[in-house]
Amino acid sequence: MTVLALILAISLIFAAGFGLALILWRGQQPILGAEVFGLSWLLGAAFVSATLAIGGIALNGSALLALTTMGCLALLVQGIYKIRKGARIDTGFTGSMRWERWTCLLVLLPIITFVVKAHGTTIAWDGLLIWEFKARSAFLSGGSLPASYFSDLSRIQFHPTYPLYLPFTELWVYLWIGDCDQETIKVLFPIFYAAGISLLWAGACRLSGKVWIASLSAVMPVAIPLLSTHGLGLIHGYCDYLLASMYFASFSALLTWRLRGIPGTWFVSAICAGLLPWIKQEGVVLFGTLVVVSAIAHGWRNWKHTLFFALPGIAVAGSWKLALWSIGASTEEVFQAFTVASFVENLPRLQTIISVMLANLFSVPHWSILWFLATLALICLKWTRNCAALYLAIAIALPLSIYILPYMFTRIDLGFHLVTSIDRLILQVSMVAVLAVSVALGAVPRSSAREERTEAPTGL
Repeated sequence: MTVLALILAISLIFAAGFGLALILWRGQQPILGAEVFGLSWLLGAAFVSATLAIGGIALNGSALLALTTMGCLALLVQGIYKIRKGARIDTGFTGSMRWERWTCLLVLLPIITFVVKAHGTTIAWDGLLIWEFKARSAFLSGGSLPASYFSDLSRIQFHPTYPLYLPFTELWVYLWIGDCDQETIKVLFPIFYAAGISLLWAGACRLSGKVWIASLSAVMPVAIPLLSTHGLGLIHGYCDYLLASMYFASFSALLTWRLRGIPGTWFVSAICAGLLPWIKQEGVVLFGTLVVVSAIAHGWRNWKHTLFFALPGIAVAGSWKLALWSIGASTEEVFQAFTVASFVENLPRLQTIISVMLANLFSVPHWSILWFLATLALICLKWTRNCAALYLAIAIALPLSIYILPYMFTRIDLGFHLVTSIDRLILQVSMVAVLAVSVALGAVPRSSAREERTEAPTGL
């Protein structure tokens, strides 16, 4: 019964996400099968976790489970309706040679590697004490977290104010199987990983225009320790890879809209960007970066479209902050007050922070040669006056630059704070670095001066 319940729980997540992906897609161009798979899981998990969080205010137990299940099925019906009305799903193989199609089997390599490694790895540290702990607490409380959970000072070290995307996806499984089984919810992590790899393949395929480059991009994580199974990451129940996947989904969709003129990807990008604050607090920084990229892509004359792009993220981040404020949530005093005086006082930290960040970026045991390749790719794209270079550079450099600030004001020992978190912050933009390599390899058509002056498509 546990296996059947697990299959149903996972299937319903895919069902909800399938419907959402097709609802968001616009235009006559088909959506790629790899995009459907990746978006179905990421968007489905967002729908399930958000429905459990909102529905849990008034319902619990079987009533909450039934409400969320009906929502998933309703979205599935809407997705099927979209297909019947002409929405198309394509493989992405059009125009490719037979040998290129065979290279797609390489995509299975990182996924299989992750599955094998995950099978013998237990949930650990933050994956256990922050994310799974929330799911367990909600399950034991009938399906929702009581207000006392957020205000209890004894739980402050478990960061109760962190968002609920991953914990309530785990809760969804717990509600279906009727138990807090950590071994069972480990099944979710390879699916999240597979979704990220699928989106990496799809994004590289669309932007490079070559299937073999997409396959090469998707298999690259095998050779990149912190993008596969090394260190504390998704394999231990952390959510930084989830954040990286959603950030990549939004950015690659936005870049595809800008460079390829596919209108359907604009709506996908806006919603994925809006979901970033629901995954982790750093999602606000990544969301802000995407708004900047969107503003540049739209141009100043289309500022209203940038505002529309930002609205989902503003709504999600604002709603979560409002909810925490309304229940009197306690926060851990990790950072000093962000004042000019504190900044000036802590300026000597800047050299240490930057040196540690650069050392970690170019650490071969952690990242192999990814960041050397990404740097070379950006230089090549800039040299050939390819406008993709600007968007990729912003998507990588802006978040990393902003991440310097919290370390400037941390109350925790600076060395310890850097060592325990810097790699996970770099991980959040690492998939975009892989995309930069793919775009450079694919030689995206360089933009002439006339193309630079052309107004970007509106996407609406």
